[in-house]
Amino acid sequence: MQNDPLAELTDYICPDCGGALSKRDGANGTQGDGQGEYQCRIGHTFTPAQLWIKTCAMRNRALGAAARAVAETVDLARALAAEARATGNEPLAARLESDAQSEERYIRLLLQMLEDLVADEPDTRP
Repeated sequence: MQNDPLAELTDYICPDCGGALSKRDGANGTQGDGQGEYQCRIGHTFTPAQLWIKTCAMRNRALGAAARAVAETVDLARALAAEARATGNEPLAARLESDAQSEERYIRLLLQMLEDLVADEPDTRP
């Protein structure tokens, strides 16, 4: 659709590959059902409903990855705090413990956000 004069480049990304999406209005769609469609450069094609569902799933995966990354940061901060304590660097250990506690709050916020979003998730049938 990238070289298609009937398609318009959007500001949206493909939830499958991250590429730019172009849009065709319903009159020019390939499905012949009058519904608009979105397509990326390599051919991933979505109806508006499919695009919304896949984009929500992409967002949820990103939030899950963020929660995991923050959890790993907590573990690292605690391990480094123990090392600092073992070498007598109590100021660094205290700072790292404080940072770990802050990061734990971020994990709770991310997980609560993800839980709320999943509860409100659109019907997964296109």
